Amino acid sequence: CIRDSPCDGGRPPTSNVNPRPGIPTPNLVITPVQASRDICVFTNVPTHLVVDATGWYGPDGDAFTPIEPTRALDTRSGPRYDLATGPVPARTPYRVPLAPTVVPTDATAVAVNVTASQPSDDGWLLAYPCDDTLPLASTVNYVGGEDRAGMAMVGLDDEGGLCVYSLRETEVILDVVGWYGADTASQMQPLVGQRVVDSRNGTGGWNGKLGAGEVRSFDPIALGAVPSATHTAVLNVVATEAERPGHLRVFPCSPTLPPTSAVNFNSTDEEATNLVVAPLADDRTVCVYASAPTHVVIDAFGAFSGGVVQQLTVSPQALFPEFREQATDYGVRCGSAGANTIEFDWETVPGTTVTLDGASAPADGSRSVTTDADDLVVFSVTQAGRTTDYHFRCLPPDFPVYTIDRPGEPGPGYYLVTFGMNDGLPVDQG
Repeated sequence: CIRDSPCDGGRPPTSNVNPRPGIPTPNLVITPVQASRDICVFTNVPTHLVVDATGWYGPDGDAFTPIEPTRALDTRSGPRYDLATGPVPARTPYRVPLAPTVVPTDATAVAVNVTASQPSDDGWLLAYPCDDTLPLASTVNYVGGEDRAGMAMVGLDDEGGLCVYSLRETEVILDVVGWYGADTASQMQPLVGQRVVDSRNGTGGWNGKLGAGEVRSFDPIALGAVPSATHTAVLNVVATEAERPGHLRVFPCSPTLPPTSAVNFNSTDEEATNLVVAPLADDRTVCVYASAPTHVVIDAFGAFSGGVVQQLTVSPQALFPEFREQATDYGVRCGSAGANTIEFDWETVPGTTVTLDGASAPADGSRSVTTDADDLVVFSVTQAGRTTDYHFRCLPPDFPVYTIDRPGEPGPGYYLVTFGMNDGLPVDQG
């Protein structure tokens, strides 16, 4: 196995890639970068190693919206946007349009599962933005005649499409599981790898192989693998000791089995591994279906969360600044020097306890609060034992308006500012 992790915290008990002897074996890896700005790689067998950087996550990056896995391309049977039939030719870029049919027109990138099916010979396949020249990288490395899948985060071209390029002629299946864009509301939190499920030893409550056609579930939040506000988990899923070729499907638990697969395994004497972006069901569970008997190992490497407070607005007064979960202090410009009625409207994630102005409130709801000018209203949310207080000050109607010119783009920190008054008026009005 090969393990990838930040160097600061030591080597985790998880794996990222299970190499196939003599066969190039890739997998998408998401790993935190800690204080050292380095990542470390460990392998338990001698091997050459190739690392391709495909993107990064940061506070200013586009946020992620998961979608129900959607089949955007299947050259075996359709859909096929160029109306042609048959496999993708070797060494020929093939463009797959995704906007606006699969993702919005303002999507900047997508999370896709790409499968090479029945390639004509050993080789590799790459998904990449069509605007770019063919990069030196690969998404899937395959053996002739097999089915092999790989997850990729791929930027879109200006018209909302991506390109697929294969060294050998092959059928190609492309399933979209989410998209990135500035108007969405969830951010990625990379995690140091943690084992969630291992059917070989009972980890996560799974004992013994999954049978053919069997579905098992787990709650990654209850197992402590991801934060409590997670709506989509990033999981490394391994099929091992399979009794015959088959596939795994990973999905938010529901009575309906999805038509898309996450991991394809072809041999009884090797592991098949793939990174999976897995939305959680309303009860926070993720389900795994096996088409053939196999052990399953699942590690958590990241979480997408929209935060505990997903939305909060007040009316009819103006709230400033605009609400965001990281900020806790706000002003509400009230219309009267006496009593004012403020309507609060909010949504929080399941399992949250809410109080407004000292009174218990539902996790999602709206409520009116009457308060005098210059008084403070406190909105409190508790999730997993952690309480955050948001303060809303009812500013009197004669509260002055200050205009501030900020020179340049100062970085985060504390700054000393002064305000002058002239005969009771702000300096810029006196």
